[in-house]
Amino acid sequence: MKYKSAFITLSLMIFAAKSEAYNVEVAQWLPWKFVEQELKNIPLQFNLQPRDLTLHWQDWHPLLKGTTLQVNGAWTQLQVQSTGINAGAQNMSVQVKVQQLVVDQTIIKEIGGNRIEIKINAICEPFEIKVPSADLALQAFYLRQNEMLSPKISQLKLAIHEGWTISPLVCSGPQGFDQAVSQLLQDSLKNSDSIASLLQTFLSTTLEEKWLGAWNQITTVGYQNLKVTSIDDPSDQGFFIRGEIRSSSDVKKIELPQVLVAPVKSEFPQLVLTSEGFTALAKEKASHFSILRFNLQSFDAFHQLMQSRFKQFFVWPDLMNFSKSAPFFLTSDPSQIVDLKSLGQGKWSLKSQTKGLIEAPRDHLEQTYLHWGLGASYALSTQVKDSVLNLHVDQSKTNMTWKFDADYLKKYQPSQRVSSSLIKKIGESLFTGRNFQIQLPVLDLKTKTLKLNNWVENQGLIWMDWK
Repeated sequence: MKYKSAFITLSLMIFAAKSEAYNVEVAQWLPWKFVEQELKNIPLQFNLQPRDLTLHWQDWHPLLKGTTLQVNGAWTQLQVQSTGINAGAQNMSVQVKVQQLVVDQTIIKEIGGNRIEIKINAICEPFEIKVPSADLALQAFYLRQNEMLSPKISQLKLAIHEGWTISPLVCSGPQGFDQAVSQLLQDSLKNSDSIASLLQTFLSTTLEEKWLGAWNQITTVGYQNLKVTSIDDPSDQGFFIRGEIRSSSDVKKIELPQVLVAPVKSEFPQLVLTSEGFTALAKEKASHFSILRFNLQSFDAFHQLMQSRFKQFFVWPDLMNFSKSAPFFLTSDPSQIVDLKSLGQGKWSLKSQTKGLIEAPRDHLEQTYLHWGLGASYALSTQVKDSVLNLHVDQSKTNMTWKFDADYLKKYQPSQRVSSSLIKKIGESLFTGRNFQIQLPVLDLKTKTLKLNNWVENQGLIWMDWK
């Protein structure tokens, strides 16, 4: 069979400048070793709640009411691959408790050429079966239903070793038949094949439920806000799944191109998205770059200027009207992203436009002092650790414009001479060296939580490991 390349389409809903919405498709790679380990983590130790079970032993069809099953064992073999699952366990111990065994049927016998119908209605008291040692072998295939893929047990065999016991059966029924029924059932249960049939029915249903739960956890329900829409055919190394997060249908979709399975050899699950998809994600975060309230006094060049009236006279005369310790608060609107592109190896260039104002106290009142605009080019570096994407502004080049507030001009008629070099230094200091973080998804499993780490760019794709 020729397998297709496949992925998970995980759409991260984001909002960039001008409220443009995106669905960013990503691919989720799941290697077989990872899936195998998660299934191994399911202990072969469980207690089943009481349930009713009908058995078929030759002519007998007894109903076992209130049956519980206790299993203790460990997987000695578990192999997960593209063709299915093979698993086995040795020296398991099993205990079955039955609250009531009911026989209500008609048995037909041929005696001396005559056909005789025997109506049997009997109820047996609680009994238990103990199996101190048994070996289990099972096989499962992948069942496809509605674009989804899940394990389905196709064969389960139980080999019971010597030493198993069954408590005596005491049954009530028609006079003269109670002892006969008890003996017939006792003889049937002494056959190890009958015991195996009983246990196999329980184990097959239980293990399938537990495996399906673990399978769904790593393929669907473990991801936050993710709706998985399909799982593609498996390859020799693992498989991809498709999914989508949507908050509305009126969005721009950034699609992930088909990727070859061959280059994927990681032992860890991996998340893959395009550079374009990351650009949309980063634009959304960068569009929120803003300065809530930054005191220019904390900027060394400005602080030193405020301490020298002589320098102020030549550089920024209007500052002489303020106290040397007066705070000058700079705030900004959210940035407008003009361009964001990958330079490779985790390096990005960002161009943005920002505007804001400076407020300062004069005459015991906080005044709107200046309005400013900033066009900037930034060099960014990226790092992913523990599902947090860190964007570091390595350096910046800026072009900062400014003008005095109209009301301030009318009221104070200040000198409007301000050093352009000082303004430029202030502009470059606003973002250089700052870090901005984007929270990435986590994968919640029942045994642990996996987070995204590492960052590899290759041919327009970005790969991250779940660890």
